Amino acid sequence: MLRLSVVEGDSLACSGAAELEQLRIRVRNDPATEAVLPHLTRALKRLSGGFTAEIALCEQPLDSLEELGRAELVLLPSQELTVLDPAPYLRCVLPRCLTQDLLLYSEQAGRTLTGLLREQPQRFEPRELFVALASGAQLAVCSESAAALVRQLRPDLEVVVVRCSDALLAGLGEGRFQAVIVSSYVAGSEASVGRVSRALKEPWIGAPGDGAALLVACPDNEFAAPILAALEHRSSRLELDAEMLLGEFFSQRHGGHLRARARCEGHRLQLSAGLFDELGDWGVRSDMVGEATREGCSRLARRSARELSSRRALLLAS
Repeated sequence: MLRLSVVEGDSLACSGAAELEQLRIRVRNDPATEAVLPHLTRALKRLSGGFTAEIALCEQPLDSLEELGRAELVLLPSQELTVLDPAPYLRCVLPRCLTQDLLLYSEQAGRTLTGLLREQPQRFEPRELFVALASGAQLAVCSESAAALVRQLRPDLEVVVVRCSDALLAGLGEGRFQAVIVSSYVAGSEASVGRVSRALKEPWIGAPGDGAALLVACPDNEFAAPILAALEHRSSRLELDAEMLLGEFFSQRHGGHLRARARCEGHRLQLSAGLFDELGDWGVRSDMVGEATREGCSRLARRSARELSSRRALLLAS
């Protein structure tokens, strides 16, 4: 458990913290939340007030946000919002991790890639990132949506879904997989040290909400509202909202797996998205730009959803 004292700050004004003596923060033990934890501790120390914050890691996901105590916050990875309903709860989005999906190779595949890079560097356009993997090679990923996208790009590979990052990296080390796809913050583990890797770019699309984390509090926690308002990161909020709103437009009845990544750049919000068949039989994409505002975010997600739905209907009708 991490304990830190919050003294009079010089930057983040937070009048509600002045009356708070102790704040408990539960942190889900997840790469995304661990990555933003240093930012959270620094930001808490900058708040005005004289309270003590206790930060404790918890291994198990929350079954319900009703488990939250009155003077308690929980730091969650955005993916858990798919099983928890945060609508009635106070929440803020912390600065998003600068994460990127990496293609991490086995020793043999890494040697092949190194040779190809030396002999034929011109081949390595983004669509050729999988070129070092021979037809039939086993590639492991962490989600069904990532598997669907791989089948679009390389239908001749054998794609395996391994949801546990540790098991995925262990399989790579044991030689069961020729390559794996992991987030950059997962790839920083000891199991990946010294391995050849390539950053996945377009036409690869990240998973909705990847790298985002939220602080959540009970609605009757009178101390939480000013603290969360002081910690809110506007750009990360807009990016996460665009991706999650788009996800809400697509349920299982639509078919296909959604991938989406939003980027806030000044007054512009860009949303790249794709909808892919599980078996790789079809895939559609959309790239759109809107205003970096709450209203613009909602309009952008709706436009992208209509575009993906329209393109999917045309593709299946042809």
